[in-house]
Amino acid sequence: MVLDLASRYAKAAFARGVRRILADSSPRSLVRIWSLLEKVASTPFDRLQARRFRRLVEQGHPFGAWLGRVCRELNPRAAECLIRNLYGNAWFLGRATRRRFESAHAFRPPDIIVFDVTARCNLRCEGCWAAMYGRNEDLPRGLLERALDEAEREMGVHFFVFSGGEPFLRPDLCDIFCAHPDSQFQIYTNATLIDDAVAGELAACGNAMPMLSVEGNEVLTDARRGRGVHAEVLSAMLRLRERGVLFGLPVHPHRPPSRPGHDGAARATRDDARARPRTAERLPHLPGGLLE
Repeated sequence: MVLDLASRYAKAAFARGVRRILADSSPRSLVRIWSLLEKVASTPFDRLQARRFRRLVEQGHPFGAWLGRVCRELNPRAAECLIRNLYGNAWFLGRATRRRFESAHAFRPPDIIVFDVTARCNLRCEGCWAAMYGRNEDLPRGLLERALDEAEREMGVHFFVFSGGEPFLRPDLCDIFCAHPDSQFQIYTNATLIDDAVAGELAACGNAMPMLSVEGNEVLTDARRGRGVHAEVLSAMLRLRERGVLFGLPVHPHRPPSRPGHDGAARATRDDARARPRTAERLPHLPGGLLE
């Protein structure tokens, strides 16, 4: 009980600190975020990690530039949730709970948990398993909420991935995000259901990060997913960007299969760089060694 109260107090104090710091997105404020994480860290290792990232920001590493973009371009709720939930709760502040779980059960809890929240999908993409399953198979809301509650409370897990099928076919999806404000959610989606209303709900929740599936340019995407899907994905990107929602692309480098017509599509992807949606910057790999 005492440890739980201490954990809740630390999370609340950290949330207040993040809110104050993000009101000023200057490089100085970004350094203060990592100084705050250093203060709330529960182990020497975590304090060293926080110090390491603070120095990366101080030294002008691209990670600091990316974090600055996050603070400037996301809406205030989304920026706060990302720092508080992903870096705070899922990493530094969840450590004590994770240690207690490992001590009690003799194995480490996972860092993230992936849920296939539905087998339903509104598309029939070439090679995807979702088309092979029933149209009415969703993970029951009660079971999903119970799993999330137990993961947060007992394992210290605060980062969850929702996959499918197409998760946004669930009408209760954003309600689930809002019911767990101390956790961060990543959603793999084909983006065709992210209309103005859904984008607004995601902006209001702040703790959900859609990963939009796209093959590359219009030729390849529409060939696999259906005519007009590429344009719908780009429209979803614009809606999310306008509302300051963090989103990205799942990237899987591969060699296109050899069949008539496909080689030309692959060349079009390589040659037409303007057709590639650019929603994120490639960051150089962070140094592997700890800073002294």
